[in-house]
Amino acid sequence: MIKEIREIAPFIHFGFNKQETTIYKNEVVTIWQDNIYNDNSYTDSFLLAPSSVLMESTRNYFKLYFTTTGEKNCKVSFTGAGIKFLESNEININVINITFGANNLFFGNETITFND
Repeated sequence: MIKEIREIAPFIHFGFNKQETTIYKNEVVTIWQDNIYNDNSYTDSFLLAPSSVLMESTRNYFKLYFTTTGEKNCKVSFTGAGIKFLESNEININVINITFGANNLFFGNETITFND
């Protein structure tokens, strides 16, 4: 029973189990991690995110931003002494450029509309 719980794959998300998001280039995003049994058993965690800059990392979350635009797929892997390699689910991030001439601005989960 304990072995099955210990080998459950980690689950990563952007909060409230959201697995897709759109952000601007260089905007900081937090990726949350759930389902790791006995954190002390894992010696290393690796965030696999192309063209990202990792700002802060703990066992429960990663704060990062992206330097290039486009669709990014991210996942996390964990390794530990005597415990096999665990890999999380994959999440999607769409990184876009800020358009200064636009009337609408997307910031986090809100759309802000400017009147001329």
